[in-house]
Amino acid sequence: MMAGSFYVEIQDFAAAEKALSVGLRLEPLNTELVSEAALALSRLGRNAESLAVIDRALGENTWMDALDRARLLRTRGFTLIEMGRLEEAEAAYRDSLKLQPGHKGALGELEYVAKARAGMAPSGITTVRSTTGEPSPE
Repeated sequence: MMAGSFYVEIQDFAAAEKALSVGLRLEPLNTELVSEAALALSRLGRNAESLAVIDRALGENTWMDALDRARLLRTRGFTLIEMGRLEEAEAAYRDSLKLQPGHKGALGELEYVAKARAGMAPSGITTVRSTTGEPSPE
């Protein structure tokens, strides 16, 4: 987990995915591993795999707390935006806000979705950091 998070932090997503895939084989429903791995996969353009990792954890991990579920829903929303599936992304962010009301990252991403739908060029890509849940412009 630590190695994978380090590689995500320095934006070496290939190394991150390699490190995190080892952790996911051991703990496929660990929400921290899932969130980091999904982000790395998405940044590598492997969005379908990212979504599958997230959806498995959301569907099978019945013991995760509300904050972890909210974080995975935000990660899901990010991946769906990358896939151009804006309606589903909006739904994921709204679901995350039900669990963590007022979350700045989710609110910012909803603004991004609204601008994208309106045909306005958003002012840059935002990555939601899995450790804090706050947006981090690239």
